[in-house]
Amino acid sequence: MDSYTINKIAGAVLWSLLVIVGTKVLIEELSVPKHPEKPGYEIVLPDEKSSVTSVAKKPGDGEGVQTLGAMLKAGDAVRGKKVAKKCAGCHTFDNGGANRIGPNIWGIVNQKIAGVSGFKYSTALKNKDGTWTFAELKCFLENPKKCIPGTKMSFRGVRKPGQLADLLVYLNKQSNSPAALPN
Repeated sequence: MDSYTINKIAGAVLWSLLVIVGTKVLIEELSVPKHPEKPGYEIVLPDEKSSVTSVAKKPGDGEGVQTLGAMLKAGDAVRGKKVAKKCAGCHTFDNGGANRIGPNIWGIVNQKIAGVSGFKYSTALKNKDGTWTFAELKCFLENPKKCIPGTKMSFRGVRKPGQLADLLVYLNKQSNSPAALPN
């Protein structure tokens, strides 16, 4: 290769770089960014008084706090069945259904905690006394690791109160004799 060809290649590369950098500088000079009047994003929260599942503004003031009974009365089993799809990868809901990664949860309401025979529970659940009351299920389904530290259940929890109420009502219906909802 002679020096003339090398000069042509070097010239082409330099010319390309000049065009790219020049175009970038020209675009930056011609475009003016639009800055918002107020920096950040506005977060619109729902009206607390109109929400069925509202929470008190200040802890302990009692305003807007919903009891477990009222929460469950607002729950719907049909919507709860949709929420339960989050659980269906690990649990079955059928009478006599098989255990999967998690136990079959037919008739879970008022059942002994860690009471499904043939399922190997975590030590944390085996050591937990009592039954799966609505309050215990609410706590566990809301945040399993916080409610029973050491549980093997990797589910993050149902954080929306309306969905949680729907799920609890659905789980209650999955029984030969559903429990009465608390007042």
